[in-house]
Amino acid sequence: MKVLFICGALELGRDGVGDYTRRFATEIMSHRHKAAVIALNDQYIDEYTVENSNELQLIRIPAKYPDNIKYDYAKKYISAFNPEWISLQFVPFAFDKRGLIFGLGNRLREIAEHAHWHIMFHELWVGKDEKSNWKRLLISITQKILIKRMIQTIRPKVIHTQLPVFYNKINSLGWGVQQLPLCSNIEVVKQKSNKENNIFRVGFFSQIDASESIVTFLKLLGEKLFEADLELEILLIGGNEAKMKNTGKILENSVYLKRPVKYTGFLNSQHVSEAIHSCKIGITSVPRHALGKSGSVAAFITHKIPVASPNIHFMYNPTDIGFFSKDLCDAIITQPDLKKIEIAESAAIIGSDKIQLSTIVETFLADLNG
Repeated sequence: MKVLFICGALELGRDGVGDYTRRFATEIMSHRHKAAVIALNDQYIDEYTVENSNELQLIRIPAKYPDNIKYDYAKKYISAFNPEWISLQFVPFAFDKRGLIFGLGNRLREIAEHAHWHIMFHELWVGKDEKSNWKRLLISITQKILIKRMIQTIRPKVIHTQLPVFYNKINSLGWGVQQLPLCSNIEVVKQKSNKENNIFRVGFFSQIDASESIVTFLKLLGEKLFEADLELEILLIGGNEAKMKNTGKILENSVYLKRPVKYTGFLNSQHVSEAIHSCKIGITSVPRHALGKSGSVAAFITHKIPVASPNIHFMYNPTDIGFFSKDLCDAIITQPDLKKIEIAESAAIIGSDKIQLSTIVETFLADLNG
């Protein structure tokens, strides 16, 4: 089988969906299939580029190119590669800076008239938040209309998503959708444990905030740890340097810590894996209902580390956890209780098997062949 993937950008370490698509396509090849990737709107390059990564061909088309040139390049490559399947890795803002994908379905259909289409929905239309205004509502309505129109034009044979909320929304458009968990972009590096016995290290990876719910969780956790003769330590892994450091200072001033907040700076994949391994638990600012689309959460659980999720979107219940799998839901820590953290640790060991890349690719291939 030949599978061509289409995403927005492919700058290594700078685009989560691009990194995911690289790993996914490479794993497809390890299953004795052929794969290639086209980035249709890559803002990290200035010229059309062809790269090879572990025998995987990456076609990168700059965002600054006019649409007619972008799709002409894509059509020529697709004609030469002649894929049986084209997999669109969809995020609205990956293909338009406003997230308004006018005409995307028609242009994609024109560049590949004979291949079967697959869509992986990493994102849908923007939702409501506590600061929503008429402009955000208008964008949301427009995006929903455009996404429905794109699906109708492409008429995909298979649709996947990793989030129960998205699953329900796609079904509401009248299209069948199947479950496909998100894998981690960080490959697990085997190493000996370097955890210190009396240190309870909590890791933020890539994303961080100092919301009231996160500060409260860490304060209560710190009290529980003090009673157990353990010290709370916070490790900030990767992410935007200025934001991570600034938020780290807020946490230092808000949560009682004997040790300063540590920041790793930007790390390659191997060193990220080592940093994650050093943590007792992860913690995320992603709202609880949306955890299934978080690469950072997937990275912790893949390393068999449970994740605390204090943030709850105002439109969802605290029990709405964004995974299809009960084992993955059970790997999420909702209360700063040491016994419940132990239970989540056991669940993370089981749940890690559910989001192994090879397992997910096998499901993907089975669904395409189904």
